[in-house]
Amino acid sequence: MNISRAILEHASLPGVAQFYDCNRSNAVAFACEDVSKLVRAVRHVLERDDLTREQRREIAETLSTRAVTFDGETSVTVTRKGDE
Repeated sequence: MNISRAILEHASLPGVAQFYDCNRSNAVAFACEDVSKLVRAVRHVLERDDLTREQRREIAETLSTRAVTFDGETSVTVTRKGDE
């Protein structure tokens, strides 16, 4: 199974519950916790001094979602949907 298909299969609440192997309420809590951890981790990576501008741009582009957008061009900024 390719990664795109795997993501689509887990893109619903039942899919997330299946991914975490728990009930829907716990799945929402786990997903929320994971999102904040992932945002912190991406920020940490984008702030590394050993990355080129192009590498930062590619990482930011790859890890941005419709709800969270990363920009690593000159400084690391995170824009959340609704904060725009």
